[in-house]
Amino acid sequence: MIDHVIPISEIHASGGLEKWTSQFSRSQKTRENAPESKIMSHESGDRRISKNSQRMERVGKFRISEHEEQVSLIEMCQLNERKYPGLELIYAIPNGGARHPAVAAKLKAEGVRPGVPDLCLPVKRGEYPGLYIEMKAMGGILSDNQKKWADALKKQGYAVTTCWGYDDAWETICEYMEGAWKKA
Repeated sequence: MIDHVIPISEIHASGGLEKWTSQFSRSQKTRENAPESKIMSHESGDRRISKNSQRMERVGKFRISEHEEQVSLIEMCQLNERKYPGLELIYAIPNGGARHPAVAAKLKAEGVRPGVPDLCLPVKRGEYPGLYIEMKAMGGILSDNQKKWADALKKQGYAVTTCWGYDDAWETICEYMEGAWKKA
């Protein structure tokens, strides 16, 4: 359930993220049951952030998880399918995450491979038959398997990149869909 959704422009206009997060921390202490919420995207392209205590690290800094970044990106893709025909084909490749050992064994038997990028956009643009994106939250690190997969996919002619958060990924997708993407 979304409690409050605040456009980033309003956060900046009201004194910036540091002021907003300190005000939020104070208001959360007075509330007994703070509802959960998530990042939202907006059709106008104005990225929105909601108040969510789960995104506050122990030291009080604002942090958005890779999952939340990717969810926001997929929402933005869905909002822009008419602007970029073919964008509706983007899909997630669920290779990461903690799983029960029995589920992990079943997925491995079905062909799940460690290191495969998080997203695939199977739309031909220029010389590339499709785009693969490895999503990373700020401060994330590529594993050796992720590097190997990126190299292997590039050798097959795919556009492959690592994006550090929602903004980087959305910019990459727009450039790719407009035919302006450059090799990374």
